[in-house]
Amino acid sequence: MLFKNILNSRAMVELALEKGWGLMDGTSDLMAPLLAERAGNIDIKQLLAPIDYQICRQPQLEDAQFTDPNKGLWEAWGQSDEDLAEWGIRARNPAIDVRPDFIAIDFGTSSTVVARDNNGRPELMRVGVKDFWEKEQPAHYENPTVLEFIDFTAMLEEWQSTAYRPGVLWDQVRCSHEALHNWRHSSDRTPTVVSSILGKIKQWALRQQTDLRLRIFDQQEKPLEHELAALAPRNPVKGQPLTVSEDDPFDPVELYAWFLGMNINWRGRGLFLKYFMSFPVDYPQAVKDNILAAFRRGLQRSLPETLVRQPVFNEFTVEERASEPAAYAAIALPTLDIDPGEGVGVAYAVFDFGGGTADFDYGYYRQPTSEEEDDGWEAVFERHGVAGDKFLGGENLLENLAYQTFRHN
Repeated sequence: MLFKNILNSRAMVELALEKGWGLMDGTSDLMAPLLAERAGNIDIKQLLAPIDYQICRQPQLEDAQFTDPNKGLWEAWGQSDEDLAEWGIRARNPAIDVRPDFIAIDFGTSSTVVARDNNGRPELMRVGVKDFWEKEQPAHYENPTVLEFIDFTAMLEEWQSTAYRPGVLWDQVRCSHEALHNWRHSSDRTPTVVSSILGKIKQWALRQQTDLRLRIFDQQEKPLEHELAALAPRNPVKGQPLTVSEDDPFDPVELYAWFLGMNINWRGRGLFLKYFMSFPVDYPQAVKDNILAAFRRGLQRSLPETLVRQPVFNEFTVEERASEPAAYAAIALPTLDIDPGEGVGVAYAVFDFGGGTADFDYGYYRQPTSEEEDDGWEAVFERHGVAGDKFLGGENLLENLAYQTFRHN
């Protein structure tokens, strides 16, 4: 994790100061400013303050995070009292920050919506905005399903070397809002820059079994070309810590899920172990299983390693809960104050025309029977029919229109 890397870097700096070593960048000695001071003057809190910002642009840590008895660092849990006293920081057991609320994720073709049940009150989350303190806007909650690869080699080295909270930096790979902004507004829209930005990750998971393998580039001076391996069902073993190695195939769905998790499981919000996902009606079960497996890995990797080795981690789950139109009906009808009524109930129909898919669901919204009420049901959606087209979506139509326009001009 980045915490360990920073401590190792501090130890290396102290050794260099002790030995009088220099660190050259080709023109100057980068160690010179530090060599003017003693190793004991290095402020570990100053090194750790940007730990969240460097990864996913969450706010830098304030001094109180290190010293307040009611705060502290998850990453430092388990460190010796002597080390904590030397560093001047407090440790915090991540188990006490596990929230009972569940997280709902609508993993979309063009955008992804993340919501939490905050003590009975729904709350949306935004991911990958450039400025955390920017005033929230409705569009912020439609988080683009986009990744931008800046330095693929450096990213992959960190990704494959550390299972939990790896030291993958925002300047190596970006996601969501900032990635989409750079895609649309970059002044340097060369083929290399455009091909470094991966959109439609969800449809890649659907198509990659039949289409030609997808290749991506990064934005280095000599761009690295990487061919994505087919998405495979690499489910973690429930209750057991993950392991990673350089032999693991790179999975963009897992990386995107990790970014979502790093924003969901932010130290200013708490830690979450229960996740529900919705899917298009017509997605094959094998594809959904592969996506669920990738999300289980990515979301789990966003948790502190110091939590994963505690009994509470056994509660971690990522499950399919409903189709996308059924999930919409379940939240929209009560929100619109539509009463389920008596008898057969109120007829409903949902047509969900999304970025990559179109789905249809209809049925009745009714009161529970006496038996259902005894089982704890407050209302019932009795579905009578579903249908879908996994390739009929707004983004697909726009791309076809653009292609036809290109061909005729």
